[in-house]
Amino acid sequence: MNTTNITNDDVWDRPDWRRILGAFSLAPLVPALLASTPVLLDEGSFSSFARWAMIYALIGGYLPTILFGLPALVVLKRWLRTRLIWTVLTGGLVATVPWFLLMLLPGQNDFSSVGGQITVQDGQRTLFGWIEVVKMLGLIFCLGALGGTVFWLVGLCHYGARPASTCRST
Repeated sequence: MNTTNITNDDVWDRPDWRRILGAFSLAPLVPALLASTPVLLDEGSFSSFARWAMIYALIGGYLPTILFGLPALVVLKRWLRTRLIWTVLTGGLVATVPWFLLMLLPGQNDFSSVGGQITVQDGQRTLFGWIEVVKMLGLIFCLGALGGTVFWLVGLCHYGARPASTCRST
């Protein structure tokens, strides 16, 4: 009797570069489509949904994937075993790092608020402003983790049939 198992211990021994290219193509797209869903629900316009999905995919997905994801793949290949947890965490970090770096840049507004709460006052972020930044980065990390999951499923996970154990009973 054959059972289907997911194995990925030898993925780096013989990588299928077509699958990895497919993974790099799909991994940023899936979170971008998910992030664009509120536009579709609010406006009901597919053209607005497609436009926002393209913006999210290009700026928030493919650009960080090229700048940070390709080097991350080299690091994963060199020092870590290919596991779902590493790929999910790496996907979250690849998505979050560029936005975190942008948050550290100077050049804030003099004043801004969200929902009546002051986030920036006199050019300095307030405690509530930092809480909003952490919430935003958390959401971006979760979307990146989804992208990492898609990357692992498409490019790194090997599905194969493994024969049952050959134990003999006497």
